Amino acid sequence: TIRAHPPFTMGCICCMSEGAKVAKIMEALNAYPVSKLEAGGVSKAIGYPVNLEGQVILHPVNGYPVVWYCIKIYEQCSWEEEYEHRDQDGNTYRRRRQKSETKTIYTAEVGTEFRLVDGTAFCIVDCRSQEQSKIDTKNNIRGNGMPAGQLNPQVAAFVKSYPRKDRPSGVAAVANVVGAVAMALGGNRNSPSNGRYGRLNERWSYRYTCSFVDSKRKIAVVGDCQNGAGNVLRLNACYENTADETQLQGQGLEKRQIQIFKDMVKSGGAIFISDSDAAIATTEVAPVGVQLPKPPMAVDAKQMNVAQQVQPVVVAPGYIPQEGVVVQQQPPQNYVTDQPPAYSQQ
Repeated sequence: TIRAHPPFTMGCICCMSEGAKVAKIMEALNAYPVSKLEAGGVSKAIGYPVNLEGQVILHPVNGYPVVWYCIKIYEQCSWEEEYEHRDQDGNTYRRRRQKSETKTIYTAEVGTEFRLVDGTAFCIVDCRSQEQSKIDTKNNIRGNGMPAGQLNPQVAAFVKSYPRKDRPSGVAAVANVVGAVAMALGGNRNSPSNGRYGRLNERWSYRYTCSFVDSKRKIAVVGDCQNGAGNVLRLNACYENTADETQLQGQGLEKRQIQIFKDMVKSGGAIFISDSDAAIATTEVAPVGVQLPKPPMAVDAKQMNVAQQVQPVVVAPGYIPQEGVVVQQQPPQNYVTDQPPAYSQQ
């Protein structure tokens, strides 16, 4: 399921969505800007995600840099089912009813290793593991039909190769006509079973959903803060033995939230990421003061014009169209549109 969550309601933990669980943990933990982060146990850090050089991943639909996304494409079939109805007097009638079914035909969840930045201070976060990455995001797009636009290569290849049923081949079209004629003459396309005579007027449609963590918005990350290679801080996945109940209480978690935390880390560990307002709270973080990576060479030219149209600028006081991003060009358009913004980040 998509990681966005409905409003939280009291109930058993097993009935909560993953996003709702992450939200309950995030809203209670004490928050620290990355520049104030110290090694030693479970910590909630606030900063701006910045892709590492060579590890830039792109939103599968609009081509903008992200640090995590999950896209799903669905196929729905609707039809009329003709069935035999018998009334209380024993009379038999043929009736029709509307039926439909939906199945997921494509799923891709992709994360990357990135820097969580506060000014020039940063730590490393790794959300490449689908099993460990627990995401709560408000960034969700939905669309009817197959995805279109500046698709990444994997999604584009699937869309191009999938045999869509809303555009039937000649053989399929003839089969549908033959079946309809047979039904009109009193026959049936499928062998009658339990009074059912088969499908009529099949209609196929497609839709997709995509959740993502934007690389331009402030986020909160909960992990086990430790020194890594080169004495660089890392927020690692949390496990059952990462912190005891007393330590978690010291970080602000209450009994129920501790129970949720333990439930999520017990099977292979977990690292928690959220971009919700409640998770970020009022924690102040300095604008990004580190070098941003170059766009990947495999990206289509339309996706690269953010970096090509203007020269890089040095981070300095100026117009700030989005929190934490300092630019000297026009403010960007909505990031979910097909047209990329004409500005450069540094």
